[in-house]
Amino acid sequence: MPIFPLLLSPSARLLSARCRRVTSLLGVSLALGLAAPASAAESVVLKYRAFERAVSVEDLTLLAESGEVSDELRPYIRMSGYPADDMQAMLTHEVSVSPSLLSGALNNAAGDAVLDRASKAIHTKSRRGDRQALRGALLVSASDDDLITPIELIQNYPTQEMYVDIIEFNRAYSDISELIEL
Repeated sequence: MPIFPLLLSPSARLLSARCRRVTSLLGVSLALGLAAPASAAESVVLKYRAFERAVSVEDLTLLAESGEVSDELRPYIRMSGYPADDMQAMLTHEVSVSPSLLSGALNNAAGDAVLDRASKAIHTKSRRGDRQALRGALLVSASDDDLITPIELIQNYPTQEMYVDIIEFNRAYSDISELIEL
């Protein structure tokens, strides 16, 4: 399931299960050392045109781990049109990847290109060090169990706020989906 299913076009929602799995990994790569970051994301700031709202990582973690929806998160879940259990499944969707394979894939020109494209959608507030922040969050997420989940990526993002530009995210998701279908 894509990271932001409520904002994807109907055609993007119809990707085959295989494409969704691969796209999830790449989406996470888009989305975003093997040590835990010195500081971790405390909130995810969702941006859509002039709309910008922060959602706490604590509330997203609560949803991911227990299915419980906080009062702060409830309006966003309602607006999405998706049940909370679908959002929980999306946050905990596991993509299996070897940290060494992931490191090799992200530490070259092609990996830099993917991370740079992803950084238009998922970035730091200052927009500096975005590639490194994504790479680090991905590697830390995969390091302990060879799995990456969106909630781990969010929790391991190495700045207090993780910014997600929904329009750019959808463009990047679409680009990668087309690549996978070739």
